Amino acid sequence: MKRLTDRRFSKAEPILLKYKNKLDAGKLVNVSFLENELKECWDVGYQNLKVIFEDLALRDDYFYLAVFYMENSNQGSGVASEFQSGLARIYGIKDYNSDEREEAKKAFWAKQSKNC
Repeated sequence: MKRLTDRRFSKAEPILLKYKNKLDAGKLVNVSFLENELKECWDVGYQNLKVIFEDLALRDDYFYLAVFYMENSNQGSGVASEFQSGLARIYGIKDYNSDEREEAKKAFWAKQSKNC
């Protein structure tokens, strides 16, 4: 699996910044467009993007974009299983399938909107 190296990050930073700024401004972020631009930029497939976005979540400046991607990348099918345990940790709940998830998710994003 490919990882988010400094070189890979530098190459895609304009793309990432464009979508980060949209998210920070409360505008619609089309995950499919983001995904397609990054796949083309890095010449990777969907499975590699999953790993790369997990790495991106470790960067404070792109943390919220990574979380947004994790929540929305598997459109129509729910959150990808690879992201569920990480999202549970981020939301502060024990298990992603917990009854508390939606409330914890709302609280997470409410806190983010206060930080912008």
